[in-house]
Amino acid sequence: MLSKDQVQDLVRPYFDQCVQDISLLRGGFANTNYRFSLKGLDQHYVLRIPQKNKEQFKKEIAVLKLVQEKVTVPKVIASNFDPEF
Repeated sequence: MLSKDQVQDLVRPYFDQCVQDISLLRGGFANTNYRFSLKGLDQHYVLRIPQKNKEQFKKEIAVLKLVQEKVTVPKVIASNFDPEF
């Protein structure tokens, strides 16, 4: 499990606010999912980290972006496939 500081490091390029809390979401087989909130915002986000097939995950992100204005899907705020993360 990632620490609060590790999650903060991963989301820092996309959010100015500090991570307030995190929790590991259960049930992901191909991804590890963390629910987190930011200080001063009354909203929760999900950080998804692919564990198995990164190419399949890239396709999933592309499909979400493609259909986001036509159907209700989670909004993709950012995606980063840099191997250093």
